[in-house]
Parts: sequence; structure tokens; C-alpha cells
Amino acid sequence: MNPVGSLDRRMTRTGLLFLALGFQAAALSAEGEAGVIRGRVVDRMTGLPLESANVFLASTTRGTATDAQGRFVLADVPPGFFQLTASRVGYEGEVLPVEVTGGDTVRRVIALVPRAVGGPEVVVHGESPEAWRRDFEEFSRQFLGADRFAQGCRLLNPEVVGFRREPGTGTFLAVSDSVLRVRNNSLGYLLYITLRSFRWDSARNAVEYTVFVRFEPLVPGSPAESLEWKTNRREAYRGSVRNFLRALVSAQLEQAAFYVTNEEGESMGRDARKVVLPLPSGVRQLATDEILRIDYAGEAEAHRNYIRLAQGLVHVGADGSLLEQQDFLIDPRSWWAEHRVGRMLPMEYVVE
Repeated sequence: MNPVGSLDRRMTRTGLLFLALGFQAAALSAEGEAGVIRGRVVDRMTGLPLESANVFLASTTRGTATDAQGRFVLADVPPGFFQLTASRVGYEGEVLPVEVTGGDTVRRVIALVPRAVGGPEVVVHGESPEAWRRDFEEFSRQFLGADRFAQGCRLLNPEVVGFRREPGTGTFLAVSDSVLRVRNNSLGYLLYITLRSFRWDSARNAVEYTVFVRFEPLVPGSPAESLEWKTNRREAYRGSVRNFLRALVSAQLEQAAFYVTNEEGESMGRDARKVVLPLPSGVRQLATDEILRIDYAGEAEAHRNYIRLAQGLVHVGADGSLLEQQDFLIDPRSWWAEHRVGRMLPMEYVVE
């Protein structure tokens, strides 16, 4: 990444790198009749149907598996923009952008490419359990995070993850051709994660990953556990990027206790009116070439974040989802940068 300004040498990309919350995510509409997405998953080389492929809308609770003919149906999908994701062991994952409008049926054929044999070597430390365990612990810290929500997470199938290190660079990589299953006992979700890439550069203190996630709500074992999950979800949401973006598009930044200035502390105006442009579709355009400082002083821990827009603008959906995830850059000094997969919530989540 080319450095621009005093902070940019340390900026990284949120959806593709550390936060994963809106990365490859849905953009739900506030209103409208639900639609349906149906189609087939096939082998791109042979055209034959693929059974038991995972098909889901990234960052949501909506997903299914294909039948013997490779068919799938996702019903009751709210209007909006989505990343339709398909994966299967032995194949490269595929992501298709789709838009669902009120009451429509969207049809798609997803062609998966067989995973190449003899690609980049992945070293799984089968002969040294201790070495694999050390790598797995490092991966867990950088991938799930280190806060109390991450402490409640457990990767249920760690054996499907392989690791390697780039000689002389301090760079650590993890790969898997299986769906990772993470149980988050802090927030009450089972996460099905397609890991597209993971890279941890210890020298630069930078982690980069691309994931596609489907959420499945867990069933609480008691009223006390249900209350705990509700409380934790609210805490995880308050002060988050999603909270900020939803407040931004609804012109309620001050009510949500967010304050936006430039790097020098000059106010962007109430509800950041200097940098937010409403569009007829209900989408908001956040546009600026400046580094923005975002302070939060609400119910959760007070904190400060710095962001920059790679192309000078991004579009934010009515639900607070980013339509150009890769262009929303967060400085690693920011509070947001410390929160990883263990703090993720599905797009459908609203504060109860």
C-alpha cells in the first residue's frame, strides 16, 4: 500500500483485513417485500452438479446446502445487496454479488473451479504437534482477537487449518479448503467461515484476512444464558463500526455518541454533514480525502479511531453496511482494529 500522509503507512482494509464485519457483507434494505434466491452449483470444468456445497449470504444467518442435483433455495431474503457465496471441499470458493428487490426471484448458477494440485505449499506440522500447536495459538489470537468475547470462542475443527511461514519476512499464513466452524459462547452464535486468505506480518504488526461468514444462532441452555448473550451482543455492537455507520446513515451520530473530526480536530459538523451526501436511493455517500478521527463516548468503552477512504468515497446502505468494503481503511492504532472475528455480529442484528 502506498503511504499517503502520516498515518497511511499503517492503514489496513477493514472488510478484507481486520474487522470482517461488513467485508464481503450484505447490504439489507430497511423496507420491502422479501424475495428468493435459487440456483445451482456446478463444476466449472465438467458442468456436473455439486452436491453438499455450502451456499450462503455472507455476514448473515441465511444459508443452505445443495441437493444431489446441485440445487439450492434461499427464501425470505429481504431486499438489498448481498455477496452470494458458495464453497465445497476440493474447490475454490466463489462469490457473486446479487441484488434482491421486493418480491423478486433471483436465479444464479455458481460454477466452482477445482482446487489446483501443487499450488503454494502449506506446511501442516503433522510431525511436530508442538510446532503446530504454537502456530494454531498464534492464528487464534490474530484471527479471533484477544478481548473477552474472543475468549469465549472455540474453533471446532482446528485440524483443517494449515500453516506456513515465509522465510526471512516474519510473515505467517494460514489456509484451509474446509469450512471453519467457530462456536462463540460469548455472543451465542455458531460461525461457518470460508477462509479465503490469512496473513499475519509480525514485523509490521498487521493482519490481513478475507473471510465469508454465515451465522447460526445458538439455542440458550437457560434464561440466564439468553440474558447473557443479549447483554454481550449489545455491548459488542455499541461503539462498533456497524453502530457508527448505522448512526451515520440515519443522521443520529450525536445521539449515538459519535463525534467526527479531521485529524487536526476540526469538526465535520453535526452528523458529519460536511462529508455525507444523501442519495435518492436511501444510500449515503461518505466522501472525503481527509483522514477522519471518530471518537465514541457512549454506553460502551470510550475510544478513538482513525479512518481514510482509499478512493475518496464509499457508499453506506440503509442498514449501515459498506458497499465498497475494501476502500474503508482503518489505522491499526484504532480501537476498532483490535476487534476481530470473535466480536462479529450478523447483519440482521439490531439492539433489543
